[in-house]
Amino acid sequence: MIRAVSANLGRREVAAEWVEDVLGRSGDDAVDLLFLQEVPVRRDWETICDKSGFDVGIGAGPTYQVRSLLMWRRSAISGAALTLPTAGYHGSYLAAARLELPLVGDVVAVSVHASPAVVESAYQEIWLGTGRDLPQPRTAASSGELWDSDFVLATLAELARLGPTLVAGDFNECLAWDETHPGEWGREYFDRIASASLISLTHRDGEIEQQTAFTHDGLEYQLDHVLATPDVASHVLGAPRVDPTWTRDAVLAGATSDHAPIWFEMQGLAP
Repeated sequence: MIRAVSANLGRREVAAEWVEDVLGRSGDDAVDLLFLQEVPVRRDWETICDKSGFDVGIGAGPTYQVRSLLMWRRSAISGAALTLPTAGYHGSYLAAARLELPLVGDVVAVSVHASPAVVESAYQEIWLGTGRDLPQPRTAASSGELWDSDFVLATLAELARLGPTLVAGDFNECLAWDETHPGEWGREYFDRIASASLISLTHRDGEIEQQTAFTHDGLEYQLDHVLATPDVASHVLGAPRVDPTWTRDAVLAGATSDHAPIWFEMQGLAP
């Protein structure tokens, strides 16, 4: 069985300490696969991972203050970092690797952070420079209004067409957004995920969203999700679980990241 976690660290040092604790867990508590976003940049993550028996994938392309990492335990998973075909646009916001997951097989894994921002024309030009058309704006969008999450999904859809894919991270998207805003921004986004032959494990089997982000004026948004192509999703046990130890008080006190981690397990199919 592979135990995995995705967490936005909010660039907080206390969250980096949490990661080091996770890397050091063993036995029944061992974690094999970490999808991390907004990692503190002052840490030497490659050295930390190497000492803990992990390999690490770091996003290629432009390096921003926002950086994602993908970590896998060498004794459980073999793999190599992967440069995404759209790395010139995403840069350090996305980190990818090609992994050989026990009983699952060859999988492209991606740690994702979609910036909660409209993409300016200069960055749209960078995307066009990768040889790809712009994504289609959502129905409620203004003319030409594209968000970074739209570009993230375009990249993930391309990966899903090519083979088994597993993605986790902070998408800055949720269905709950539609409850207090006009239009169906969230619904359309997750419908597009399904059209891209990806399954949102958060919403599989009628599961409901649970709060992962604690910085949006008290609104209980789940912005962190796990997506997978059907062949990979069939190995994931249930819906990802939001870490129950996270509270708004702890976040406001600076004791944790402002996003709760989400945990999930994978195993081979029963014969």
